[in-house]
Amino acid sequence: MYNSRLVFLACFVFLSSIMYSVGLFSQNWVVRTRYIYLDQNRNMFTSYVDYIGIFPLKEDKRYGLSLAKVAAGISFVIHLIRLIVFVPSYCKARELGLAGVRGTFSAILGVSIVIMLLSLTGSIGLMSQNITHNKNDKLMEVEYEAGYSPYLCLISGLLDLAVCIVSGMVGCCDSRSGMSEQAVSIQK
Repeated sequence: MYNSRLVFLACFVFLSSIMYSVGLFSQNWVVRTRYIYLDQNRNMFTSYVDYIGIFPLKEDKRYGLSLAKVAAGISFVIHLIRLIVFVPSYCKARELGLAGVRGTFSAILGVSIVIMLLSLTGSIGLMSQNITHNKNDKLMEVEYEAGYSPYLCLISGLLDLAVCIVSGMVGCCDSRSGMSEQAVSIQK
């Protein structure tokens, strides 16, 4: 039972970290579309699309990405720390059992809650903003909208919810009855 929980936990931890890294460093946080009209009646136009990421982001306050950038950077560092702690704990649990690493998995639960909150804050904070600043004049129109990168980080945050659930199960429950170790020892 523990082996299957550990495997699920490892899958969720690695999937979450990979999706978050791809979402964070891809250059599709904001999609800027410029429509340049070729006549005064706005009948014929050509369009240009730019993709803007948050790493590296030029110091430009127009995009309103400072909250997302700070939350995403802190969350990425915590993702790395969680991976550094998780891999040796996982190997030790696979070899020797969970007796010596239950506290580590409980700590991973707490760290995953922080990661989830920061990921969701950054992603939802960006997507809920009114980033659609339209610049209209006679011959040009500019639209800003959220790209796919914040959605990857949002999915990663939801995977961190699964990490919280499974690491909580691994960190506190006995495989035979679902009770904690103290309850099992009292029962015996």
